[in-house]
Amino acid sequence: MRTHIQKWGNSLALRIPIQFSRHFHFAPGTMVDISLEDDHLLIKPQKETLDYLLLQITPDNLHGEIFEDDAPQGQEIW
Repeated sequence: MRTHIQKWGNSLALRIPIQFSRHFHFAPGTMVDISLEDDHLLIKPQKETLDYLLLQITPDNLHGEIFEDDAPQGQEIW
């Protein structure tokens, strides 16, 4: 897929096509690592951040609260 680089303030910006952003769950504000490897530009999502993990929550994978009972578990003292 081809795209073009645009001017953004004093920097340059690269638009990420929607197919790629959906695949990687990119949203505005997603942090990425940018590096050079063998003369190629690599863009990788920072998976270890809380913001990235929270972006992975969807209505399909979100579970409700679980309250089986309020009894102490193990050696807890109430």
